[in-house]
Amino acid sequence: VYQRLMAGDDEEATELASQSLETMSLEQVYDEVLVPALAQAQLDRHRQKLDEGRHALVLQGIREITETLAEQQRDEDSAEATAQTVRDAKGGTSGSPPSGNGKPRRTLPADTTIDVLCLPAKSEADEIAGLMLARLLEPRGYRVTMSGTSALTSEMVELASPANAAAVVLSALPPKAALSVRYVLKRITARHAGRGVIVGLWKNTRDLTKAGLGDFP
Repeated sequence: VYQRLMAGDDEEATELASQSLETMSLEQVYDEVLVPALAQAQLDRHRQKLDEGRHALVLQGIREITETLAEQQRDEDSAEATAQTVRDAKGGTSGSPPSGNGKPRRTLPADTTIDVLCLPAKSEADEIAGLMLARLLEPRGYRVTMSGTSALTSEMVELASPANAAAVVLSALPPKAALSVRYVLKRITARHAGRGVIVGLWKNTRDLTKAGLGDFP
């Protein structure tokens, strides 16, 4: 997928990712196909193997594939729900919506809503990784709010108030994931004492203590 995006062939990249959804869950496709592509784009840009213009196009391509696959999954879920209604009417068995690999998807109770705030640590790639998480949480009954990279750190800190969301997820990709996370996390915990934050260090391979994150609870 990354190679096709690098070549400017977004349609083939989308088709390849869509084909993966036939044998993998949406979560697996995001985790094993798109997040690695994002991480590689960030690494290539950091090493100056990717110019700014091509980097922006690759990120845009991954964002569009993220939304395309989420829509495809919604269509499949809708079709399954309709088929389940027919089965129920005929006295068939019922079950939770499938996750895309045949396993039931865990969802919140019908009368429950949990507000989740997804914050990018710094870059657009961090934001896109958070978008993937949002598209996985929404069908499970969570209400997700996204903050773009245009927001100032001070604005994100205010959004992280417990009054605005039950859970805050801070999303970050290498090669500067830990550094970016540490800065924002310190600001959030200083402003909202005791506020728990879930940190998504996607594809992180560094020791958290050595990365300067070991002192956070």
